[in-house]
This record gives sequence, structure tokens and C-alpha cells, in this order.
Amino acid sequence: MRDAVGPGVHVVRLSYGRLGEPTPEPTTQEAARDASALLGVELTGRVRDSLHQRWDGALPPPTPDYRAAVRQFEDVVLAEPGLDVTGGWIAGTGLAAIVAHAGRTAERLGERA
Repeated sequence: MRDAVGPGVHVVRLSYGRLGEPTPEPTTQEAARDASALLGVELTGRVRDSLHQRWDGALPPPTPDYRAAVRQFEDVVLAEPGLDVTGGWIAGTGLAAIVAHAGRTAERLGERA
């Protein structure tokens, strides 16, 4: 990706809304404000471009059985030294959930190194 956008430029993806609920499209300024708050980096006024892509139904809401299966999978992964997993499929949907889970994953990996 770096070669596509150049040094010092980053790509940030945000997700909004909940399955089955209408969600107004956020403005670029609102998205920059939200990303700034989530990432702890001031991005307001620094966005070069934006794209709104709707992914209706891309990730279904997790059921209790799905959550149990993910926990079981994570337990198996964590039993392997130096191995861990993160991402929307295990952390849940939304940037806040994924960033928090990725941070916990990095901490666990650091503790296990």
C-alpha cells in the first residue's frame, strides 16, 4: 500500500452503523474527527481523499454459538507459543473493537516473547 500512496501517507478504514439499521453517511470531516479520537492522532483537515462504500450484510451479527466457537479457537491458538490472532472476525466489528483487540494481542505477544 505504501508504494501506492507514497511515504508519510496512511490509509484508514472506518465502519459505521449496525446491521438492519439505517445509518446516515458521515461526512469526511466527521470521519476524520472519529478516527482522530480512536487513534489518538489529529487527522482533521489532513484527509486527502475519501470513499464511502456500503457493505450491507457483510458481517452478520455474531450469535452466542459463533462467540463460543471464536473463544474455543482463540484458546487453541493461545496454547501455541508466539501465536495469536486479531481482526474483525475475532474482535468484533468496528474500528474501536478491532484496535482495542489488536492492542491486547500485541501485549500478549510481548508478554509471551
